[in-house]
Amino acid sequence: MQNTQSIRLVKAHQHSSRVIHCNAFDEVLREVPVSVAFYYKKSLNAGELKLALEAVLESFDLFAGRLSYLDGDFCIDCRNQGVSFSTQDHDFTMTQLLRDQFATKNNEILFDLINPKTVIKKQEAVLTIKVNYFEDGGMCLGSLRLSHLFSVFSEKVSHKALL
Repeated sequence: MQNTQSIRLVKAHQHSSRVIHCNAFDEVLREVPVSVAFYYKKSLNAGELKLALEAVLESFDLFAGRLSYLDGDFCIDCRNQGVSFSTQDHDFTMTQLLRDQFATKNNEILFDLINPKTVIKKQEAVLTIKVNYFEDGGMCLGSLRLSHLFSVFSEKVSHKALL
């Protein structure tokens, strides 16, 4: 059984709502999801992973935002709407999964998929984290985000690094 919840900034009252205006390139890529899977031989505690995610969101609140159009401009509305975080126990081993690691069925196993065509309309999370626990004690942390977030994120991080 999968358990899913929304993770938000803990100290949200210390953050003011903001809107990040995206560029034309971001709008072109808004429907391109990017997935990354991290495999571990030993499982990490889901509670500790949630706390780590909350800490990261304090600095990078855009991942807890939502895509929208404000006055005709494509934007990320950062009002702490949350990141989708779920856990799933599996009745097979990580080794069994990795034998056929590029099978398309694994996308549904390892990731909470984002439908780029509905993410704006339904105000869905732009970043999902799924922690998969395997029978042999291993785990996989599957992360899925919309690709344009990376260019916005890189721009914000580069800018901070220069200050």
